[in-house]
Amino acid sequence: MYAQDMFTRFQQDGLTSKVVGASYRTNILEPGGTYEPDLLIRRFLGRESKSLDDFDFPTLN
Repeated sequence: MYAQDMFTRFQQDGLTSKVVGASYRTNILEPGGTYEPDLLIRRFLGRESKSLDDFDFPTLN
């Protein structure tokens, strides 16, 4: 659930954005398992994480 939501930040600012990369490092990688994942994601995104129901996933027919 988190990976799809976290990618939205990279999509908005660009995959090579140094600002987003630094934020990811500071808010996700450095704290590691010292905090609950929901808190780390909220800090990185600046908002609550979306539910899987909020995403449009391709369907296999």
